[in-house]
Amino acid sequence: RLAYPEILKPSFHAACLYGSDDDLAERLCALLAEPARMRRTRADLAASMERYAWDARVGAFDDELDRLART
Repeated sequence: RLAYPEILKPSFHAACLYGSDDDLAERLCALLAEPARMRRTRADLAASMERYAWDARVGAFDDELDRLART
């Protein structure tokens, strides 16, 4: 619920989002039983989310803070 599904590409929804506590528990058990299954998804997900990494965003934050300070 707090994973911000709107910023997650729809292609990752089935692999990464869950609908209930039971669903989460099942997914965690599956991950622990067979961690290699998620390696490819993890790498693709990390690449997809790079745009939200601090080093990718810090310039925009600095620019906005500078603009706010000038007003």
